[in-house]
Amino acid sequence: MRARTVVGAVLAAGLAAGVTPQAAASELDNPSALCGDGNTVTVVYTHPSLGWTKPLTRATSTHGGCASAWATGHMTSAAITKQCSEVLSRFFPFAPYGYLIENQGDCIRVMGALSRGELDPGPVDPFPFG
Repeated sequence: MRARTVVGAVLAAGLAAGVTPQAAASELDNPSALCGDGNTVTVVYTHPSLGWTKPLTRATSTHGGCASAWATGHMTSAAITKQCSEVLSRFFPFAPYGYLIENQGDCIRVMGALSRGELDPGPVDPFPFG
């Protein structure tokens, strides 16, 4: 069942990014081909308590992070690491939605769990800019 969910997420994300169903299906063998020049990935986010779903498109800053996100259907540690480095260089510590982030590991864990719907941000959209 997990494999079917991931395949469905990859196909849905590919469609949201404008990839045809045939191209998205053929890219399952090589998800890095979906990243393009900007290392951009689209994943499906479901709000844990409100239940709505929307596609999220993010530039991952690394090709490996992009490929792993397309392959799994969610933002992976590899996809989030560079973003956390950039955020922590400007804000330290910070607490998005009440989850304290004091270091790189905290950032990767919290932001990854938020993007996968494993942490509840409350009655807000944690990704308002899609």
